[in-house]
Amino acid sequence: MMICYAIAIALDMNLGLWDEVEAIGLFSGMLILVFIIPYTSLTCRRLHDINKSGWFQLIFIIPLIGGVALLIWMCSDSVNVKNRFGKPVKYK
Repeated sequence: MMICYAIAIALDMNLGLWDEVEAIGLFSGMLILVFIIPYTSLTCRRLHDINKSGWFQLIFIIPLIGGVALLIWMCSDSVNVKNRFGKPVKYK
């Protein structure tokens, strides 16, 4: 996702579509819209793996503390027992 976003920014800058004030361009803006649903659903699924509600991903709105908390939750181990969101999925 980050590689695609970097390419989109480079395209925007080279084609003169990059807005310095808003820090967004045509291609990078479209890419954000394309990736927002998969990113949100994967984050929600990861939070369910640690027995937290998917709504906790909105904690990033709190400056600094929210981003750190979300990062810690994303890096923590999954709950290996059945929780309120279902039984854990084992990937091979």
